[in-house]
Amino acid sequence: MAAPREIEDVRKDPDKWRLIMRQLLRYDREALSDELLDFIERLLSLPQVDVLTYRQGEWLLDVRDKVKIVSTFRDFSLKALIQRCYEQRLDLSEAAQEWIENLVERGRSEIRLYEARKIYRIAYSLGEVDHDDFA
Repeated sequence: MAAPREIEDVRKDPDKWRLIMRQLLRYDREALSDELLDFIERLLSLPQVDVLTYRQGEWLLDVRDKVKIVSTFRDFSLKALIQRCYEQRLDLSEAAQEWIENLVERGRSEIRLYEARKIYRIAYSLGEVDHDDFA
């Protein structure tokens, strides 16, 4: 989930949220329902809309996080973070351990943005990264 600060920044900046919407339409149209596609296309066609509601901004960033695929997060290679977490997986909960093992088994180094946030939080909990802002 996006940080409240990011939601506020995006929802108040029509250039940013319009760019995200156009990117969503290019990433993976099959991953979006017809209802979501209609909503995005309707908002993009309305020039008088300058500010999204908080909920619309939150929703937009949530959809982006579920669709966008990344290989780095906060200047960290996800492949390296996944490997470092895998090496310390016995220090994690069973669910986290299984999830990381699954990533390694599938050879994943490019993952969805929401998964990148998750691996970053796990790496942070293991002391592999120093940052404490999970935006």
